[in-house]
Amino acid sequence: MLASVFFIAAVQAAGCKPSTSNAAPVVDQQKAATVQLEKAKAETKQAAVVIADYTYAQKDQFVATMKQELENTQAELALLATRVEKGDQAMKADANVRLDLARAKWMRAKDELKQAESATPSTWDQIKGGFKSAYGEMHDQVAQTRQWLSEKIAP
Repeated sequence: MLASVFFIAAVQAAGCKPSTSNAAPVVDQQKAATVQLEKAKAETKQAAVVIADYTYAQKDQFVATMKQELENTQAELALLATRVEKGDQAMKADANVRLDLARAKWMRAKDELKQAESATPSTWDQIKGGFKSAYGEMHDQVAQTRQWLSEKIAP
């Protein structure tokens, strides 16, 4: 649940671009992008801590919570794909490569979560660790893609 809150906050914060009549200098945009990326990485670390806190006895709750996280991410990827349509052909090609990479990382996380559903007490920590790694990579890739699109396309 806590991871959902952080994820939604990251989506809203990183997906929004302030609208001003004067364009910010490129340096300021790069600085803002770096700050947002670092914030997303910190939230990923927080989510990893939350994931680590689940015991085998809480496996069903873990699976349900992480399924919701993956559904939220899938919805965000769909929104990002919609935003790509606003760009030119060259940008679309780059964006689609980034989206495909994010989708591949999402699929890996989904596969890892599927393994968690059938985990035993002796395999729980290893499987949970695999999911944590896949989830972190997916989250980082989505954040990077979101940030890249925010720089390329005005909201």
